[in-house]
Amino acid sequence: MATTEPRLEPEDKALAAAKRVLVMPRRSEEQMDIKEMYRVSRLLENKHALFYMIWEMGLPVFTRDLPTAAVVFDPETIDRPFGWYFNPDFWESLDDYTRAFILGHESLHILFNHIKRHNLKRRFTINEDGSVWDDHQVANIAQDIVINHALVNYFGFVRDRVKDWKEACWVDTIWPDRTDIPDDECFEYYYDLLKQDPGKCKSQKLMDIHDYFDLPEEVRKEIEKKLNKQLTVEEKKKIKDLIEQHVVGGPDGDASTEQEAHGKQAGTEALGAWIFVEKPKVVKKPKWETIVRNKVRLIMREQYGEVEQWAQRQRNHESLPRDLKLPAEMEDFDMVVNKAKIDLVFFLDASGSCTGFTDRFFKAATSVPDKVFKIHLCSFDTRVYELDIRVPKMQGGGGTAFDIMEDYIQASIKSGKMKRYPDAVFVITDGYGSQVNPQIPDRWFWFMTENYRHCIPAKSHVFMLNEFE
Repeated sequence: MATTEPRLEPEDKALAAAKRVLVMPRRSEEQMDIKEMYRVSRLLENKHALFYMIWEMGLPVFTRDLPTAAVVFDPETIDRPFGWYFNPDFWESLDDYTRAFILGHESLHILFNHIKRHNLKRRFTINEDGSVWDDHQVANIAQDIVINHALVNYFGFVRDRVKDWKEACWVDTIWPDRTDIPDDECFEYYYDLLKQDPGKCKSQKLMDIHDYFDLPEEVRKEIEKKLNKQLTVEEKKKIKDLIEQHVVGGPDGDASTEQEAHGKQAGTEALGAWIFVEKPKVVKKPKWETIVRNKVRLIMREQYGEVEQWAQRQRNHESLPRDLKLPAEMEDFDMVVNKAKIDLVFFLDASGSCTGFTDRFFKAATSVPDKVFKIHLCSFDTRVYELDIRVPKMQGGGGTAFDIMEDYIQASIKSGKMKRYPDAVFVITDGYGSQVNPQIPDRWFWFMTENYRHCIPAKSHVFMLNEFE
């Protein structure tokens, strides 16, 4: 007996189209170049913490099943709520600045919850032949207009530096003959304009595919929660208007009226889960170790042109495999491998007033990246004692002399133990000792338990430990 397919009403056809099953892109065996990712991550860091925090939540993947890029929700991705999927040929065709722009582009799609807002506005049309046409591309382009202008207006990207930017979605590339259209509206505003003339969409290229980042509500809320918790108050203040308009005030947010949900002022009273103002916190004294840290970072910037990581992985690299050696970890950085290590010297006064700093003294020294620096760790009284950085134990305890520290440095240079005069010398002392005349006194950093500075060179840096935690 012959059978026929059940007749679908137009509404049913539209619903079937909306529920089409997407095939998960297959992962390629090709791997991203870590140094490329490092350079791009640095560009993102300079724009806003938001970007590398979202970046670290995903897993970078190459695939040849997509023409450009996409954020892909993959429930099987271990410890990652989504993947950053790129066609390797597309990735290779881009310069670092454009790569950073696209990563920022994808990040804002996630932040703005665009897939849900897309589905709320998306429309399906039943053609005369019974086929279903949906305005998928119209919605995609409207979202890209928002994202691209936000990256320029809020985060300082320069669109002239983005490869082929004239082919992308901007107010003035889609409506070149109009000057009355603002470039800081929300997705729904541009969507309604494009619906009036869908032909405007045909000539513009999309930077990415929007089909796959339909994150489950609990995943999206978890991302929002992490951002809200980890971004500083200042970082959130910088994007406050953006958050209120596109996250809180959108149709899926807390806007109380239809008008609020479709304009620049959307959601100004509704802060949702985002907290922009916190109770005043008790101002804590900084730790004296921050002086050491900042000086070391400055030396690294001067020597290598970049500030590398401090004792732990940068959060924008957490998305990469744990067993992968990163340039930011100084393992494979050619310019570090090809250079001799930088000498740093730590001196701890063996007198009784300074012995309480022994543990922190050792921790400060061991936290310095040993792939870049050669640490000379010593205690001193009337002589200098070389210490084992792995064994937090101090030697000495007699009188105190300061000139012996400079003598130790000069002898180490002469013997070849140090390649040159140290880039920094850190001393913890009570200040009571003998006169010392360092060759380069402004490289000396004195941490004082007492305010006795008679023996301290005038050009050296002096810090009172009672002003620190």
